[in-house]
Amino acid sequence: MRFRPSSRVPLLLLFFLCLLLLPPAASAPAGEEPSSGVRPRLHGTLRRERGVRVLRLWGTPRERGFAQGWLLAKEIITGFDRELTRRLGGRRSLYEKRVLPLAGLGFSFSETEEEELLGMLEGIRARLPARDRRPAFLAREITFADLKALNTFGDWYALGCSSEAVWGDRTPDGTPAVVRNFDFSALDLLVPGQYVRIEAPAGGRHGWVGISHPGGIGVLTALSDAGVFAAIHDVRVAPAPGALLRRNVPRLAAVRRLVEELAPERAVEEALSLCRRSPTLYGNNLLVATPAPGPGLPAGVIEYDSRRGMRQGADLRGPARRGGRLEDHVACTNHHRLRGRGDGRRYRALAAGLAGRGGRPFDVKGLFALASRAAVPGPGRGVPPGGFGTLHQVVALTGRKILWVRLLVPHRNIRDLEPTPFDVARETA
Repeated sequence: MRFRPSSRVPLLLLFFLCLLLLPPAASAPAGEEPSSGVRPRLHGTLRRERGVRVLRLWGTPRERGFAQGWLLAKEIITGFDRELTRRLGGRRSLYEKRVLPLAGLGFSFSETEEEELLGMLEGIRARLPARDRRPAFLAREITFADLKALNTFGDWYALGCSSEAVWGDRTPDGTPAVVRNFDFSALDLLVPGQYVRIEAPAGGRHGWVGISHPGGIGVLTALSDAGVFAAIHDVRVAPAPGALLRRNVPRLAAVRRLVEELAPERAVEEALSLCRRSPTLYGNNLLVATPAPGPGLPAGVIEYDSRRGMRQGADLRGPARRGGRLEDHVACTNHHRLRGRGDGRRYRALAAGLAGRGGRPFDVKGLFALASRAAVPGPGRGVPPGGFGTLHQVVALTGRKILWVRLLVPHRNIRDLEPTPFDVARETA
């Protein structure tokens, strides 16, 4: 079945209906005016490196948030404005009275995540004069509540995506290699706006390299300095009754928590436990892989949704068992296979690519070729602004801790772009 990028719209309307009796959200205080134009000491940099935009962040959560807010202030304001206008037209009151309460009622951010968002707001205010902190759609300054709403965008608009992990004789060193396509509408935030983010370790949390968008504190695809990989995929499972009344974790924040918190030993099984402790609003598949599974799995798919009565909201799908032994691969697209049934064209395309390789191990070129079998649109066709396609593609070598990245350029096809490697251990040291 072909994935339809508009599939989230009816669910969004359902949410609005659920929120009709909620009071409007209160605005955050206005805060201080910008300083005298002196550049503050930043715990971050934004540069183009080897043709790819790279945001590097370090320091406390507040310092990291401030750095992103300062460095990406204009993009956060304009991107947020364009997407609100695109999704809601001129219905400002709908956003103010319904969407903002949804972010406040239906989602929960950790203390460190809230600190980072507060820092981001401070960075925006320090960088831009008051007139430029007013998205035209809102006709007021952006607030802390707005940044929270921006960070739930991935929860109410469908993500596509496909991934596969292979290991054993299929990789040179036996540790998992993962291919990943991120499929979505080519929004300004996600094509010209997307960037590689490099987060330094701090406070017992792992550093990581991943891909995100302006204003986002979560991550879509990431590899940690421990070699733990995680990526998100959408699954069409509507919110269970009462799901809005609990504090759900924004799902891009959930991916970040996985790569920051998981040690490599039994990372896949621990990811299942973490997801069961972190309620989600929508259906998801999270592909997780590790180079040091210990007695656990090298890779698996967490099938994760709001049905808490069904095994606490999550199942772990590992590799299939054939002839009494586990296979050396696991694929993931936009269907549950334990909590539901389905596969789809891209799942079958990955399976065909694996079968066509025979028993030969994959090199990086072969892994990108495998990913490209499931990428959209087909070869030779570009993705126009607003069109649907593969917006980034990665190959993650968990043992070597290297993340190879392709970021889409407007009107191009992801297959035609040269990949850029990031040595995660070195970049986060």
